[in-house]
Amino acid sequence: MTDNGVVGGPITTGTQVAAPAVAAFQPADPGAGITWRQWMNDPGCSSSGSVVTVAADLTVDARPCTTVKLPQLTVRLRGDLTIHADSLDTLGGTAFVSDDGLPHTVEVIATGAVKFSAQSTTDTLIGLAVHTPGLVTVLGPSDLTATIDSGAFTSSGAVTLR
Repeated sequence: MTDNGVVGGPITTGTQVAAPAVAAFQPADPGAGITWRQWMNDPGCSSSGSVVTVAADLTVDARPCTTVKLPQLTVRLRGDLTIHADSLDTLGGTAFVSDDGLPHTVEVIATGAVKFSAQSTTDTLIGLAVHTPGLVTVLGPSDLTATIDSGAFTSSGAVTLR
């Protein structure tokens, strides 16, 4: 990867890396956060439907779920989205798109693993930020504009991280 100019700088293997700190759930103001059930109107831990619209800045506390599942979901954003979860899996790919032509941020704050399955995408106006002391996996083909702060990272297939 260094020969192709994909990765720059020194690469060191077998080096111990301290796990990043994960921020505690703190809504912007009291009552600003909602539960996964309130957001998805579903008692389970999987999204219901194929399209979800975030109409304004939103913080979702999904930590009662062992794993939040976003199977083949399109998330249309008109505000920023923050999801607090134990772990998250996009199961078949999730697309994060701007619904109003403005830039937005999707932030995933997890205590465990975060997985972006094949076909996961962000459009050019969406910035994805993932924070976890656990493993982040991105399976290709996927194309994400993302910053990843994790204890470990793995990818396979055609993965583009911008």
